[in-house]
Amino acid sequence: MELPFILRRARPDDVFDVHRVHSTSIREGAKGHYDPEVIEVWVDAFKPESFPKNLDILEFFVAELRDGRIAAFLAFDLDTAEVESVYVAPWGKGLGMGSYLLGFAEESARCAGLKTLWLDASLNATSFY
Repeated sequence: MELPFILRRARPDDVFDVHRVHSTSIREGAKGHYDPEVIEVWVDAFKPESFPKNLDILEFFVAELRDGRIAAFLAFDLDTAEVESVYVAPWGKGLGMGSYLLGFAEESARCAGLKTLWLDASLNATSFY
């Protein structure tokens, strides 16, 4: 079965699409789990000026829908065995992106000789992990 999205390495010009995925997925997914003030601090933690550096130091991938919209992203660090980020935007929910991205990170870790990965999960994501 063909996936309804493609996974590709993130590029510098993806910065604003990744920011939109980050902010909308937090605002939609975290409401009911965190106070609005906490959510906005979390959203504001994304710094577009840091994005190019993150592309250099992390394994950073985006899931792009067939219509060209980026609907999810994954960032992980094979040196520290940490999954830094898995975010799926509301327009990407229900397509299996989150599971696919996490499986991709796990397979990449196995290929790099790692036996484990770790992450810090938000309250709204604990059931996923």
